[in-house]
Amino acid sequence: MGENLASDNIFNVLKHDLVPEHRLLSLEEEKAILEEKGITKDKLPKIRKNDPGIKALENTAEAKAILGS
Repeated sequence: MGENLASDNIFNVLKHDLVPEHRLLSLEEEKAILEEKGITKDKLPKIRKNDPGIKALENTAEAKAILGS
């Protein structure tokens, strides 16, 4: 269970076996995936900003670099 703990000893939900992969996409990746699946963005499932997976994702170095946090 040690790998599920973040450096500040808070559980990292992104490492849990039952949580699907969460990652940020570039605009190019987003467009390619939507075209590949033949769907539009409004057809995707919605996820709330206060979802634990999103909160954990926002705290990653990748997200901070992309979002400018």
